[in-house]
Amino acid sequence: MDGPENSGVCSWKNEESLMDIDQVTELFKWMTIINVSLLILIMGLFTGFRKVAIQIHSKLFGIEEPQVVLVVYKFLGGYKLLITVFNLVPLIALHLVR
Repeated sequence: MDGPENSGVCSWKNEESLMDIDQVTELFKWMTIINVSLLILIMGLFTGFRKVAIQIHSKLFGIEEPQVVLVVYKFLGGYKLLITVFNLVPLIALHLVR
C-alpha cells in the first residue's frame, strides 16, 4: 500500500505541481522574449564591433577572417531556426488552442 504513488515524495500525479495552459503559454512567451533579445544583442554587437570581433575570433580559432563571417552567420541562422522551432512555434500553437 505504501508504493511510490502513495508516498507523496515524487509523484507525477500531484496536481499541485502541474502547470495549466496559461502558465505554459507564459513560460514560452518569456523564453521567446529572452532568446530573441539575445539574438538581437549578438547581432548588434557583431554589427557594431565587426572588425574587432572578426580579428579576435580569427586569432582565437585559427581561421581566416572571411571564414569568421560565414561561421557567425551560420551560427546566427541556426540560433534563429532553433528559436523559431522550439520557442515561437509552440507559443503560437498554445495561443491557438487557448
